[in-house]
Amino acid sequence: MPPMGDQLQGNDTSDPSLQASRRRSPFSADLFTSLGCTAQYGKFQRPLLDLTKLESRLDIGSSSAFAAAAKQLRDILETEDSNGSLFATDALAQDLQGTSESMYPSLAIMLQQQIAGPLCARIDSRVSFDCLSSEDGFHFKEIVYGLDYSLKSLGAAKILAWYSPTRREGMVELRFLEK
Repeated sequence: MPPMGDQLQGNDTSDPSLQASRRRSPFSADLFTSLGCTAQYGKFQRPLLDLTKLESRLDIGSSSAFAAAAKQLRDILETEDSNGSLFATDALAQDLQGTSESMYPSLAIMLQQQIAGPLCARIDSRVSFDCLSSEDGFHFKEIVYGLDYSLKSLGAAKILAWYSPTRREGMVELRFLEK
């Protein structure tokens, strides 16, 4: 029988559960990246078509998942058949397609245009870069159409109405903003 101190410190190497728990770290870290750009023309001062705004944002949800997907994709592309041409084996392609969508980078684009007075129309869209889902290497994940109406009488407040054909839902919101 080993001494009592060895059992308390977990030095018994014959127990596989103790060996596995020693290898796993209780902490983990991952990197999430977003890169955005906004361009605006006009100052929302004239009554018609004075403001045009374009925003874009590139999101990489999880760098470790993205790196794993890139490695799997490289393995698929390096697989050669007997003729020497590149092809994706069914097993590897299904493994890659079954993984989370968060590993693929996505691009969000928003276009806003003042129509008249405080009324603005906007279109938001999200595109995912997934080389296995389509021949182009990307697909539209979502598009949202909306109208914004600024309520100057209530201070910093807006009424928003939006509709998403992808999700088949819409909503009307009243937002109170800080001045």
